[in-house]
Amino acid sequence: MSRLLEPRTLAATAFALLVAATVAAFGWAQYLKTEPLVLDKVVFRPDTLTPNADCRRDRGRVRFRLTRSDRATVEIVDEEDRRVRVLFRDRPIRKFKFVVLRWDGKDGAGTVLPPDAYKLRVTLLGQDRVLIPPGRFRLHQAQRRPRRGCRQLDGGGG
Repeated sequence: MSRLLEPRTLAATAFALLVAATVAAFGWAQYLKTEPLVLDKVVFRPDTLTPNADCRRDRGRVRFRLTRSDRATVEIVDEEDRRVRVLFRDRPIRKFKFVVLRWDGKDGAGTVLPPDAYKLRVTLLGQDRVLIPPGRFRLHQAQRRPRRGCRQLDGGGG
């Protein structure tokens, strides 16, 4: 039997390869930690929406900025990462300039979505990256309480 095929040699070789792979993975993780942040200062306000046309928490606002200029598409996606609404498509965003977008809890056809959590997905076209920042809009059902002459303080939709 060849010395390379002995169980002891195979075990030692496999162990050495696992150690090398672990060290390489650790090094790669450390490198990624030093990569500059691309999507910065993401804020959802309010984070809980009740789109029932009573002028209270009917619309939400998300604000973010990029640390590098790029062209981007920004979407609202559900928990399974399925697109439910495009907020804007293939538009330039300048670095360190805040982007403020509003969402009214509706899909692209104008239908109010079911209660659930919805995320922001930012696709950076020049960098070929897709970013999903922490934070969510949570939609809840609430009975409509009609209000006369209310002002939309939380901004316009999508």
